[in-house]
Amino acid sequence: MYDCIVVGAGFSGLCAAADLEAAGKSVLLIEARDRIGGRTEAGTLAGHTIDLGGMWLGPTQTRLAALAEKYGVETYPHPLEGRNHFMLKGVSGRSQGEAYEKTYGILGQLELLRLIKKMDALTASVPAESPWTAPDAETLDTMTLASWCDRNVRGERVRALVDMLCRSVLCAEPGQVSMLFWLFYLKSGGGLETLISMGEGGAQNFLFHGGVHQIGQRIADDLKSEIKLGEPVIAIEQQEDSVRVRTAKDSYEARKLIVALPPGLIDRIRFDPELPHTKRGLIQRQPMGMCIKVWIAYEKPFWRDAGSNALILDDTQAFTPIFDATPPGCDVGILAGFFDALPAAEWSDRDPEDRKKQAIDAIVAALGDEGKNPIDYAERDWSAERWSQGCYGGYMGPGTLTMFGKALREPVGNIHWAGTESATVWTGYIEGAIQSGRRSAEEVVSIL
Repeated sequence: MYDCIVVGAGFSGLCAAADLEAAGKSVLLIEARDRIGGRTEAGTLAGHTIDLGGMWLGPTQTRLAALAEKYGVETYPHPLEGRNHFMLKGVSGRSQGEAYEKTYGILGQLELLRLIKKMDALTASVPAESPWTAPDAETLDTMTLASWCDRNVRGERVRALVDMLCRSVLCAEPGQVSMLFWLFYLKSGGGLETLISMGEGGAQNFLFHGGVHQIGQRIADDLKSEIKLGEPVIAIEQQEDSVRVRTAKDSYEARKLIVALPPGLIDRIRFDPELPHTKRGLIQRQPMGMCIKVWIAYEKPFWRDAGSNALILDDTQAFTPIFDATPPGCDVGILAGFFDALPAAEWSDRDPEDRKKQAIDAIVAALGDEGKNPIDYAERDWSAERWSQGCYGGYMGPGTLTMFGKALREPVGNIHWAGTESATVWTGYIEGAIQSGRRSAEEVVSIL
């Protein structure tokens, strides 16, 4: 009889297990994959270690930063020196760093600033702990981001930017996402400008030397508790004062249980007794974002010689955004980018060589013919990954938050809930995963 079983060995489950162990509790950590890390994963490209999943650190992501410092994993600023390449509705612009003024003109800039101000005001009214209690919550939750923009955005290039930002931030189409959920997501991360920025103060401000995945591995290495890998959970049976977890290989019993899984995976587990209607309704209405992450290596970062920072946002391409991910002192040039949302769905069933060609074509269109000859290519289709079912996280369509949101973190008997989707800060990010894992561990410790 363990004090607590934790299901899921991503950052959320790892941090929950670490905190439980530090509180003197006996813990068993169970993971369906044959590795730890969840939606972070190591890969290789041209002899270098890369992050096939989560990879960034923002300045306000203090929990992840503290873990990086604890384990001696250093960061470096996202390279932004030089001109970007923006293409929206047939208008091309090249500005320094992340700036976008040459793509919009004066009137477009003014409209974008008004739009950001309007979204910021709405975001400020949404409580991160309970977005369903926000003023006009029900009205906002009946709208999608797309329908809200139909009423509030006039310029076609500004609208194109918002659409692309939704795809890049949530890996979902604007017509799929509740406006209330969009505002909650912005609130949890500190606002729209923070979420989309790679510069100072932005969510994508820093990258990790050697990759963020190594932090998860070091947390696991520090655990004295047993970790069961390659054991998908089939059933969870709850008694008055205990929980039995059945896997494909064995069964285990504990006084408490923390489930730290993406919503779609929870729905594949048989619960006895069945979960309450509100919890079932919630997890059935949180689809995962659609995302294919791509890495491409070149003999050198040739774009820098031409004064480019290789930040590419192009609404004519399926493969966008693209950015420079070359670490300082690296002997090759490295670009990374995404097929997000609808493009990810359209390209997921295609041959990897077709995706590679599409990615190279997008790079050539922005950076010139030197992009035709990469020396290596790597990708991860997260939508096809069995134990994630997508990335970066789960999102909600209209009506979900106001009808089922209260079940996000509410324990069900001896079962507690973690995972980045249940976070109140930086939901969808590693930081949110860490917060949710620690919150669930605190709940369990306080009861035990």
